[in-house]
Amino acid sequence: MNTKLTSLLCCPVDRSVLRLESLNDRTLGNGEKVIIDGWLLCEACHQKFPIIDEIAFIAEIELLDRIEPVRRFWTERGAIPQRVQSTSQSGNALLREVQTFWSDRPTAGKWDTDEEQMEGLERWRRESHPWLESFAGYERHSAQLMLEVGCGQGLCTYRFAENGANVVALDLSFDSIVLAQKRLRRKGLSDKVDLVLGNAQSLPFLDDRFDFVYSFGVIHHSPDTAACVREIARVVKSGSFVLVMYYYTWSLTKLIEASARLANRVLTWVTGDEQAFLKLARRMLGGYADKHTAQFLKTGKAATLHAPVIHTYSRRQTLAMFTAAGFTNIQFALTHLSEEVAFVLSKLRMSSLIPILARRVGWDLITTATKRG
Repeated sequence: MNTKLTSLLCCPVDRSVLRLESLNDRTLGNGEKVIIDGWLLCEACHQKFPIIDEIAFIAEIELLDRIEPVRRFWTERGAIPQRVQSTSQSGNALLREVQTFWSDRPTAGKWDTDEEQMEGLERWRRESHPWLESFAGYERHSAQLMLEVGCGQGLCTYRFAENGANVVALDLSFDSIVLAQKRLRRKGLSDKVDLVLGNAQSLPFLDDRFDFVYSFGVIHHSPDTAACVREIARVVKSGSFVLVMYYYTWSLTKLIEASARLANRVLTWVTGDEQAFLKLARRMLGGYADKHTAQFLKTGKAATLHAPVIHTYSRRQTLAMFTAAGFTNIQFALTHLSEEVAFVLSKLRMSSLIPILARRVGWDLITTATKRG
């Protein structure tokens, strides 16, 4: 963690300024210091947030004490923290469930080899999201101080960094943060990005600090998406720009899911066989049905991803949520069909419809907005 990050940070519980205490550091060629291990101390609530291997862990204690390296760091230094009730109530059981899910299953998965985890995953992202380059506009944020809310394995993080942005990347998942750090180190970009394990519902940053905030496919998995939007509004500078993507309510994916639920009920009632719909899906989709359809019918959750929380929003809901948070110039774009929908269309020899449908009933709703001055 670069010592410059300290000027941006606050306690996630009470918003107090944090004081830095270095235990081990190194000096960059430009004279700046990077903290390898240390503490961030809140003098108001007396919590000690650890810095471990250059990653700052700044979240409610009930989220940090689930992470083995953090518990070990506290124990070895005799600094087991007291518990403080979070005013945001973000340390609830559901949020801990979300954290555990994404730590066990980092976004885009854990691949078999380091080569696949790094280069293979990047190739997959380019092939599955070819439109992302133009939407994200990596080169447009050169020299800006930006926050990425939900960096995952760093697939967008490194692109912003290599294009000259000064990046602070936050995620709730420990495994994701570690994989992002590994990616950045392999690319020689680790000194250009500060990694923070934190909670998007209670961002550990002071007000009005960032030139740009970016969040791609993350906050719809938070128990309180509206709280995430309010927090993004709080930490971005007035007049500055944000780009947020989450899932769209009136997407073809949601329509297909609703149709699948109905078909499952009807076939079960008609045949008396609870597996009738799955058997039909296997005939149509082959082994693909076992990968997604079976889990969908078992959990009742979204066919594309079986996470504990998956919210979707319409344009109208998004407009209301962003306006209430203090944004203006709110614009929308739809893109991307989920993997399942694209697969079904290709089986039906309708692949040519994919780009057209993506623009009209796509799964990803991209919202851009400016914070009111």
